[in-house]
Amino acid sequence: MKTNILFFISIFVLISCNQQRYRNEYIESDSVAVVTEIDEDVIETTPKEYYNICNLSDSIRMLYPNIGKNDIQTENACTHAFMEFTTKFNYYVYNIKFQLTDMMRYNSKKYILKFETGKYTTKDDQLIDKGVSICVFGYVNLDVAERIIKGEKYYISGKNIIPYLDLPNGCRYTMNVTEFDKCLYFSCVVKDIKVCNI
Repeated sequence: MKTNILFFISIFVLISCNQQRYRNEYIESDSVAVVTEIDEDVIETTPKEYYNICNLSDSIRMLYPNIGKNDIQTENACTHAFMEFTTKFNYYVYNIKFQLTDMMRYNSKKYILKFETGKYTTKDDQLIDKGVSICVFGYVNLDVAERIIKGEKYYISGKNIIPYLDLPNGCRYTMNVTEFDKCLYFSCVVKDIKVCNI
């Protein structure tokens, strides 16, 4: 009697497990088909990743609605944008393509690179729509300088934002944020910059 009960319980459990397994397989394969269809639609319609600096530009323009029309608001807006941009530099530039626009020798071991993005260089629609252009100067060693190509695009990151750049000719470039013709121009100097190929 006990043997028969155990036998029927085993069969019931086996059938239940198999039904659950088939149900799971059906659900999983059905889900995959649906997800695949959705993914294809999403790939076609999803816009490219939104830049954090565009959010900053929106915030600045909301806080200072008369930027460009009132000198006090313009100065305050540019100061605010400058402090935010330089203290969170990597957060604001990590997914933006920069074009190498210039390179100059600083000394026997270092070169100064100039990267730009926006209206006049990369012609990035998202930056143009938000009225943002960025210029970044950075120091690199000779081995980095000899591997990169003027006019090409790169991702950049860095630390040690410094207040100015002393050029070999004796001129000093001071970083800032300015507003001109409804565009915010961000510029900064990065002592330890890293350059990555796209």
